[in-house]
Amino acid sequence: MAKAAACAFVIFLYAVSWPAAAQTRPAPEQILYQNWHAFFSALNKSDRSTKTIERLLDTHVLPRADIEYMSRFIAGPVWRSSKNSLRKAFTKAFYQLLRRTYANPIARLPHLNLQILPMRRNLSHDRVVVSALVNLSGQRI
Repeated sequence: MAKAAACAFVIFLYAVSWPAAAQTRPAPEQILYQNWHAFFSALNKSDRSTKTIERLLDTHVLPRADIEYMSRFIAGPVWRSSKNSLRKAFTKAFYQLLRRTYANPIARLPHLNLQILPMRRNLSHDRVVVSALVNLSGQRI
């Protein structure tokens, strides 16, 4: 059951707004690593309840994720024809889904390790997608 629940957490696509001309800022992978490292450090000092994990996700991880961009991607062509109020409701529901999708497996699995995968970055784009794998006690999930 725990392994099945963790499968939803295997690949995290993290869309980070990134100005192509800004060469002095840290790389998106570094930003992602720092955010997840801060998350796991705080998690190790917490009670590991689902509510606490959701709060930590809200603080360290999800603010850097472009939820609206991911919502548009998931909704596809329907997004363009939808009213603004429906788009906002969908984006809010998707955010809550992400929180639950990540918080529930983390609460059940005690020893998670994040591995940020190599990425291909096109400097002409203002967004990047970073993939990551989560390992359980050194084993790939």
